[in-house]
Amino acid sequence: GSVLVGLVSVGWAAYARVVRGMVLELRERDFVAAARALGASDQYIVTRHIIPNVLPAIAVLATVEMGELILALAGFGFLGVGIQPPTPEWGAMINDARPFVLDAPARTRWLPSTTASSPSSRLKVLPTKPKFLLRPSRSRTTRLFRGRLPAAKLTPEGQW
Repeated sequence: GSVLVGLVSVGWAAYARVVRGMVLELRERDFVAAARALGASDQYIVTRHIIPNVLPAIAVLATVEMGELILALAGFGFLGVGIQPPTPEWGAMINDARPFVLDAPARTRWLPSTTASSPSSRLKVLPTKPKFLLRPSRSRTTRLFRGRLPAAKLTPEGQW
């Protein structure tokens, strides 16, 4: 419990950095300027344009981080500071199996590393599979504001 909270409290910075960078880049894009020119509110722009374009990056980062989180929890469990027995946990299981490594080294050498690295590699492949779920929705600004607002015109100074 507390180890997981500690890892999550440290790991949120990566998400904040990615989201901030993407928002700073997206707010300069033409589709956001077009929505502003059509009179869209900030809330509308954030919910219809910014968030749908940021979610795929967050999903990819979350799947990569999930594998690393599983391995970190297994490492803490191996050291004895992770989830405590009787709850089954990979790190504790590997630690409990250490005395048997010398009895049957051929059987026990590859199994812990394979089971611990398998979810990490599987989760890193996951974002490439459901691309239809990660595709940002198309803009509805033009359809929603069609006919309601006067056409935007540039002044001689180049202002809207």
